[in-house]
Amino acid sequence: MTYIVHKLDMPLNGTALDVFLSRLNYSLGNDAEYQYNSETSEILLKVDSAKIDTIRQTIAEIAAEISAIRYLPKKTTHNNLSEVQEVETPSTEYMKPSTEAIDYIAKLLETQIIKLCSDYISDTKIYPSLISLSAMDKCKYLHKFPQNAYVVEQFPHDYSVLKNLSDETDLRPLQEPSGKMLSPATCFHCYEELSDEIIDGNVAILARSRCFRHESTRRVAPHRLTEFNMMELIFVGDKDYAIGMRSRLIEHVWDFFIDLGLKGLIESAADPFYFPQDGLKVQYQLLAETKFELIAQGQRASERFAVGSFNYVGDSLCKSFNIQDANGQFPHSGCVAFGIERLALSLFYRHGEDPAKWPEPLLSYLAASGE
Repeated sequence: MTYIVHKLDMPLNGTALDVFLSRLNYSLGNDAEYQYNSETSEILLKVDSAKIDTIRQTIAEIAAEISAIRYLPKKTTHNNLSEVQEVETPSTEYMKPSTEAIDYIAKLLETQIIKLCSDYISDTKIYPSLISLSAMDKCKYLHKFPQNAYVVEQFPHDYSVLKNLSDETDLRPLQEPSGKMLSPATCFHCYEELSDEIIDGNVAILARSRCFRHESTRRVAPHRLTEFNMMELIFVGDKDYAIGMRSRLIEHVWDFFIDLGLKGLIESAADPFYFPQDGLKVQYQLLAETKFELIAQGQRASERFAVGSFNYVGDSLCKSFNIQDANGQFPHSGCVAFGIERLALSLFYRHGEDPAKWPEPLLSYLAASGE
């Protein structure tokens, strides 16, 4: 491996820098390591010497594509972070709460979320981990976010194939497409279930499922998993209902966030589109404020990570899945999503590794969540 420095032709800042680093994480292969210096616009890379030219070209192409778009700044709507810079305790390792402790807090949070959403929901669902590729093709997920997809293969039920699995032969030629992928988000199951249906009135479904995203090895961290639990409140109805639901839930969830004693903010965001031709979609999402994220403070005062999102997609997904109302029109929809492990981990980062030592008001609040 060789160390090299690559300097960008033009400095990137704000949203453009976020998009650039996200694209970079999924474009350099699994072996390359890098650090970005925002002050000098330089990237320090540790790479295979045989791949230096290819990696330099990749970085230059991505930077040029992003520089061609004028990205809007993000808008903050809620913020309880201190304006005074907190003194950080030097640490080289992330806190590692036990699996049992995280699971225990996650279950309390799930119950609390059910309670939080109880006044809104008309139905509840638990969805499987697999979802059909035909359903995901309706919203063109693989054409927008291929970097996050886990597509599932299988062995055919064929004796001539299966008998070869008993030895140490190469398994790859024996596999075939299953027509399914691991679900990247809970809401897609809901749209698939409502596909080609007629919705009478407004509908709100609280759903949960196990979700999977193919993360870059450079991004995997305690708060960024490849397999995690997600709860979503999906709402479908007329435009005023969908917009109003999201607005009310933003305020309701922010109060919940405060009650948990957490620090963070809510800011506008965009989905992680991979291809440069989708750059204008990022701009549209930021301009139209179709997506907001609930951002929690991490273990270090300077760290931030999303624990939830608030989405309004207009009638786009109902069109994609042919969901209509009683008048033959496509309803509007949106969702509020919670990453359960992320939310649980934010509590550990804020209050400490041992829940028994957390503030008594918080423990009482969580313990009463099932009442």
